[in-house]
Amino acid sequence: MAKPKILFVSPGTGARSLMGKAFARYYAGQTIEVESACPDPKPPSAYIVWAMNEVAVYTSEDHPIALNSAKLEDFDFVVKISEQGQLTLPPLSASTQVEDWRVANTAAVRGQTSDVICSLRIIRYQIEIRVQELLRKVLVTA
Repeated sequence: MAKPKILFVSPGTGARSLMGKAFARYYAGQTIEVESACPDPKPPSAYIVWAMNEVAVYTSEDHPIALNSAKLEDFDFVVKISEQGQLTLPPLSASTQVEDWRVANTAAVRGQTSDVICSLRIIRYQIEIRVQELLRKVLVTA
């Protein structure tokens, strides 16, 4: 039986999609295939790496792929993570399940270091909970 394939997509540099991918890999291990993509892929910022390391989920060696190079038709589940739902994708296969998650933009977090950390913890927690919910659905249908 083929492993379910999940793609997390976020606008910008892909921090939120990378967090989704990292949590999916952390909780589901080798039972799924997972990738993250965005329009302008960059390695995660030090704040993102720190926020994920704090919960023993490591992202420093990972980065999203370019959205225009992702073969969207290969994925069973596509999760769009954005603040305002401003993420448009090309038409997907009828069998691809799509979810839209509204999560604050990590790049918009500003302020003192303690404020940034607090905000990133909230974003991280929102993504983690949603990934756990998604995996319950994905692994039941697998």
